[in-house]
Amino acid sequence: MTDPVCGMKVTNENICTDYEGKHYCFCSEGCFQTFQKSPEQYARKAG
Repeated sequence: MTDPVCGMKVTNENICTDYEGKHYCFCSEGCFQTFQKSPEQYARKAG
C-alpha cells in the first residue's frame, strides 16, 4: 500500500483510515494528520 500524502510504500498498516469507501494507510502520524486536514485532495491524488 502507498501513503497517499508522501507516496512512500507503507509496510506497517498501524495508521489507517477510511474515506469515502476506500481504505488509506500512512507511513507516519504526520502524513495521517495532513490527510485529515484535506482528505479530498489526497484521495483524489491516490485514486
